[in-house]
Order: sequence, then C-alpha cells, then structure tokens
Amino acid sequence: MIIMIVISTLLAVLLAGGYWGFQFACARQPEPDWESQESLAKSMWRNHPISIPEAARWVRENGAVDVSIESHDGLKLVGQWLPAEKPIATIILFHGYHSHYLADFGGILPLYHQLGLNLLLVRQRAHGASEGKYITFGVKERLDALSWIDFHNRTFGTGDVYLGGLSMGCSTVLYTAGEHLPENVRGITADCGFTTPAEILALQATAMFHFPGQLLLPFVQIFAKTLAGFGLWECDSRKTAARAKVPILFIHGKADDFVPCWMTEEAYARCASEKQVFLVEGAGHGMGYLVGKEQVKPALLGFFTGHLSQVPEGRP
Repeated sequence: MIIMIVISTLLAVLLAGGYWGFQFACARQPEPDWESQESLAKSMWRNHPISIPEAARWVRENGAVDVSIESHDGLKLVGQWLPAEKPIATIILFHGYHSHYLADFGGILPLYHQLGLNLLLVRQRAHGASEGKYITFGVKERLDALSWIDFHNRTFGTGDVYLGGLSMGCSTVLYTAGEHLPENVRGITADCGFTTPAEILALQATAMFHFPGQLLLPFVQIFAKTLAGFGLWECDSRKTAARAKVPILFIHGKADDFVPCWMTEEAYARCASEKQVFLVEGAGHGMGYLVGKEQVKPALLGFFTGHLSQVPEGRP
C-alpha cells in the first residue's frame, strides 16, 4: 500500500512538472516594445549588440509593407515585405525563440538588401501579432515556412528564394529542408540551430534548474502532444539535413552556451546536399556573423550569388 502511494505521488509530481515544463517552454510570452529603447532596457535585450529600434527604423524607412498568411492550421501569421531596388532573389528570414527578426537579423539586413535580396521578414507563430498559443520549436513552424514560400511565389512570382534562420528559426528552416521544396528555393542559411526539441529542452532544463531534464521529457511530451499537437522527437535536424536537396550554409559560434556547437556539427555531418560550415571562434549564441564578420560575410555573399538559377545582368 505504501509503495502504491509513493508511486502515485511520484507520478503526480512528474505529471505536474511536465505540465509546468510544457507551459514554461512553449506558451506565448509578453514581448517588449521592440521600437522603444526604454522598453528594451528593461528586458533581456538590454545588452544586445545592435540597436533594435534603429533596425526597425531602417526597415520602415526602406519601404517595408505588412503582409500576412493563413497557416496550415488556420492561424494568421504576419510579416513584412521589403523589396530590393534591383532584386536578384528573395530571402525569407525566420527568427528565434521569443525573439524578433529585428533582433536576430537587424545587423545584416542592410547587407542583404544592398546585395539585391528582397526581404520577407516573418514573425513566427505565438510571437507578436502572429497568432498561436504555443511555440512548437520548429515542428509546426516548418510547415509555416512552406506556406510563406507558397505566399511568395503566388504574390511576387517564382524568382529565386533562399531561406534563412537563426536559433529556433535555424531549426525551422533545417526541418523545412526535409520537406518537398519548390524548385525556386535555391539554398538555406542555418545559424546556430538545435537538433531536436527534446534535446534542447533537456539541456536547458538541466542548465537552468539543475534537474536531469531527460527524466521530465516524457511528461512534457504528453502535454506537447495533447495541447499543442506536436512531438518533442518529431523533427531532427540531422535527419532532415540527410534528406536535403538544396545547398545549406551552416554557421555556429564555438562559444555558444545556449545551443551547443555540436548540434550544428552533427547536422552538417549528416547533410546530403551541397554544404559549407563556419564555426566561429569566440562567438556566443547568435553572434556568429557579428563576431566572425570577416569570415562569414564573404561566405554569405558567395553563397547567395553562387546558387542563383541565372547570373543577374551586369554581374560576372
């Protein structure tokens, strides 16, 4: 009898922990005012190395227009479209967990735009004005990416398209690489993504709460499946990269203490398509380009110009 009580109590505790862990990891959270330095100064973005309000002004002053789509499961997802003056292709950019494209890509958007890339800047589900109650760590987001590609092709034509992602956005595009992509998708830039939702959640649970995260994952999985409709082991960047047919440029900071560098190394090792990898010394999470600009910038420019379906007029 005592044993049964102990077992029942332990299961109840684990179930409660699984529900709390699911809500903590996956539920939508309030965001700062991304265009207010005062608001950002009170948030986790207070020490961000670029000025997010300046990035917002740059996007607005260069003629960005609001766009939206309906996701495969009926959510309104929003973004901004910023066409280049002499476009050679479009890049669709997917930001990371509880982040914004202004924070993740603000420092590189002018470079992409000057190169001739139209910018389609996406707010991921359960972020900002995009609908959705739960973040699914790239699992459902990969299908959103397919919807954004379809929107681009129906609205702006079937010119060359690249996908780019950072952190969870990186995992989003790497998971998308395992799907059947339209022929005009020419490549993917993948910056500091994780392998599976399960592995990154276990690592972070252990790091943040000094609790063996693996023990709680099966109970988090129960609520992820029943409340949000996705599985923690449903997508794996190693497996989707092994099915990839488009070129992939991998980037990761060697000093990343949030998403470990080995996750990119393993995805790169399994990648079946044309591939490059740049592991940047001294770069923390999401800082590969900012820290290793001399190494990464020419690689990015070469990647975009080297995989176009045709050479733009006036270019060698």
